Amino acid sequence: MRIAFTVFDKDKMIIDESFGRAKLFLVYDSGEKKWEEFENVQNFKAPQGAGLQAAQTIINANVDVVISKNIGPKAFNLLRSQNIKIYTTDEKDIKIVLKLFLEGKLEELKDPNQFGMG
Repeated sequence: MRIAFTVFDKDKMIIDESFGRAKLFLVYDSGEKKWEEFENVQNFKAPQGAGLQAAQTIINANVDVVISKNIGPKAFNLLRSQNIKIYTTDEKDIKIVLKLFLEGKLEELKDPNQFGMG
């Protein structure tokens, strides 16, 4: 399973509160136990459409699950149309979030939880 995290601070492994404007994505492959990095710099200051562009990056990375604090409706719908599950958390430490996810303790989003951010 490939699990993508929105990242605010890679060195400290901190989750970004935004999906579309996250600085980058870290993808953990649970089968290979390896991390991959996908930059999202093109969207960091985008006036609009950041969520859709970020979602396409995730789709291209063959991700199964996205974990982000917030996600808007356009990105949410595009990811769900590709059968990518989306989970939310208030925890900021990516290593703790990964552990919680693998233990089945995160909430799967059934609807977007951020509006008006692009």
